[in-house]
Amino acid sequence: MSRKAYPTDLNDKEWAVIEAYVPKPKTSGRPNEHTRRKNHQCHRLCIEERMRLAVDAA
Repeated sequence: MSRKAYPTDLNDKEWAVIEAYVPKPKTSGRPNEHTRRKNHQCHRLCIEERMRLAVDAA
């Protein structure tokens, strides 16, 4: 199932630069449902949306 790409999605070059800084998943516990890249993209989208809302509210 493919999804629509967001403007905040990372391209392969950007991911190659920051991948080493994103923590690797723990081996214990529940298996991850999403990749580290998808998790990072979600956080990035949320942060950018909150910043946009804060600027609009000012």
